[in-house]
Amino acid sequence: MFTSEELSFAAGQPDRLATTLAGKEAVAKVLGTGIRGRVRWKTIEIARRPDGAPFVRLRAGARDRAAEIGVDEIAISLCHEGTVALAIASGVRVGVGR
Repeated sequence: MFTSEELSFAAGQPDRLATTLAGKEAVAKVLGTGIRGRVRWKTIEIARRPDGAPFVRLRAGARDRAAEIGVDEIAISLCHEGTVALAIASGVRVGVGR
């Protein structure tokens, strides 16, 4: 369910895996499908910028689904505290309202 980049970032730390999983779930909700059909665990990747900030990388069916619903980008925020992991994702349409 995790990409090699996600596993590398997590480095075996359960809190990082939990927030990544929560992020994938939140993105699947933005796409309106959940994890099914063309949207699979590995078609949604929660990557990190050099400063550590998370961002969403979509592949294959997840990327196609985003295009179908007019989502150009997905903004994401992740956090964890103790045994709780939380993710919030929002679909963004670039250029809307300009």
